[in-house]
Amino acid sequence: MKHIIYPILMLVALQGRVAAQNNPQPMNPGFEGWNKRALSYHEEPVSWFTLSPLKQFGYPSTCVKTTDAHSGNYAILLETKAGPFSDIPGILTSGNMLGADNQPDFDHNFIPFNGRPSALHFWFKSTPAPNDSVLCSVVLTKWNSTTMQRDTVAELYWQNKQEITTYTQTSAPFIYYSNEIPDSMSFLFSTSTDAYTPAVGSRLFVDDLLLVYNPSTFVHNNPQASEINFYPNPTHESITITHKLNQADLHIFDVNGKEVFTLPYVVSGTPILVNKLKKGVYQMTLTNEHGITVLNSNLIITY
Repeated sequence: MKHIIYPILMLVALQGRVAAQNNPQPMNPGFEGWNKRALSYHEEPVSWFTLSPLKQFGYPSTCVKTTDAHSGNYAILLETKAGPFSDIPGILTSGNMLGADNQPDFDHNFIPFNGRPSALHFWFKSTPAPNDSVLCSVVLTKWNSTTMQRDTVAELYWQNKQEITTYTQTSAPFIYYSNEIPDSMSFLFSTSTDAYTPAVGSRLFVDDLLLVYNPSTFVHNNPQASEINFYPNPTHESITITHKLNQADLHIFDVNGKEVFTLPYVVSGTPILVNKLKKGVYQMTLTNEHGITVLNSNLIITY
């Protein structure tokens, strides 16, 4: 069973279905609608997915409906809990991350989406366990028929490690890397940032999602990013970055925002050793000669 759980937890490090319109919004943004899933006999919010199918293997429900809502009748409550083989975080995703064989299929987490929002607003309460954080990650992509892979158009990453006991509205901005219109979105909420040792007891209440469309608030829109790639991710030894920048400086931060690795003047195509970093999820940025961030992505270190 461990081989099922660990890849799922890695999804946390990486990071609603949406309507096809100019300014689309997540469906069921207030989590008022709920369905029962087959096999697990557990309720999930309509148009969203959780780890509830793992109940058939003895795992607890880590996402439940709660009447402790900001507005309306319901909100979601995510909580990291102990499982029979490993601890699992409370996870809410836009697509079903589990395939028919209950193995993770990360492509399932992407859903159709064609908007360019500037930020995500939502209401939350949280009680992170010591040395843990709750998080939200959104990735907007567009399929590249030449490379046969998804190109990242924009990313959003939000985390909180403070106890918030009353509903509070937060705003998380999208960072744009190209002028493309995305065709897909991957949406993730989680109660733990550490993919391997999630802290039991971390809790997150979420309600009333809203995507904001205001181009003047874009954090970044740099076409240089379309010419940048890095691989592999996850990795246990090294990464390779390809770029066409005059100067590229690499910065890697841990979940607490502390810079743990830096490398100026990254040479395109040259492997960079990161094997001294502990396993976990990191935030990686690449800046150009003007100090402008042209790449901002999660980096997963494994062993």
